[in-house]
Amino acid sequence: MEYELVLTPARRAELCRHLLEDRSREQMAVVLCGRHRVGNRIRLLPRHLILMPPEAFSSQSAGGLELDQRVQRDILRRGAAEELSHVDFHTHPGDGPEVGFSGIDDRNESALARYL
Repeated sequence: MEYELVLTPARRAELCRHLLEDRSREQMAVVLCGRHRVGNRIRLLPRHLILMPPEAFSSQSAGGLELDQRVQRDILRRGAAEELSHVDFHTHPGDGPEVGFSGIDDRNESALARYL
């Protein structure tokens, strides 16, 4: 199965602006998406773009961030109530052009997947 996230140029610009404006610490956004299947591809169609302000985190630094549990719960509930898929974005300041998932990302995503 292939997945494709479909963002309008305006939404993509808004997302990039939020994520890259302050490079002194990690930033985060969530896109809640509807799904449309085309053959062997699922197109993720954004319904809600949620740009996380500093107060949405229990911790936020250049080396990591942690979303406040109440904020995470509210996003998960909204997505479940509307039957939407959840796509997270976050930055890794200073990593250069070759950015990948960190071990922390992998552990946190695995834990979240088990919970969901």
